[in-house]
Amino acid sequence: MNTPHTHPRATEFLTIAQGGNVKTRFIQEEGENTELATMLNQYEGAIFPMGSIHYEFNDSCEPAVFIATFSDEDPGLSRTAQNFFGLNPDVVDADLTFPSFLDQTNIAQFEKTIPPAFA
Repeated sequence: MNTPHTHPRATEFLTIAQGGNVKTRFIQEEGENTELATMLNQYEGAIFPMGSIHYEFNDSCEPAVFIATFSDEDPGLSRTAQNFFGLNPDVVDADLTFPSFLDQTNIAQFEKTIPPAFA
């Protein structure tokens, strides 16, 4: 899984070069919370608009190769969960509406459970 992330300076075009059954998802900009989903096979592609939260997932575990191209030579990369839980714990608490399972005493521990991305 290429964990949820954004490219703040570029639109991405992702193409499956080899293999298939790669799921992609992205959320449109503010106010449009619809998750747009695709299943890509060899030589198919998907566009992720600049700044959109998106991810790729190969749940078949069969080898797959994809090529990502960008509309800018410096697209930037921001990992959504990793960066969010790196914020001040008070901000995380307030943004998550103070969930009962997560508080200032265990945010750092919870952050360590977020898997690193492969890409």
